[in-house]
Amino acid sequence: MTILVLGFFISLVGMGYFMYGRSSQNFLALLCGACMMAYPYFISSPLWMIILFVSLLALPFLFRDY
Repeated sequence: MTILVLGFFISLVGMGYFMYGRSSQNFLALLCGACMMAYPYFISSPLWMIILFVSLLALPFLFRDY
C-alpha cells in the first residue's frame, strides 16, 4: 500500500514538472517530469523511490542556468 501511494504522489509531482517544462520550454524539467512519471513502475523499494524522487526534484534547480 505504501508503494502504491508513494508512486502515485511521485507521478503526480512528475506530471506537474512535465507540464511546467512543456509550457516554459525547459527541457530538463520536462525530462525529469517524464522520468518521475515512469520510474515508480520499475522500482519496488520505497527507499530508492524517495532517493530518486529527491534527486530528480532537485536536478532542474541545480542546473537552471544551462
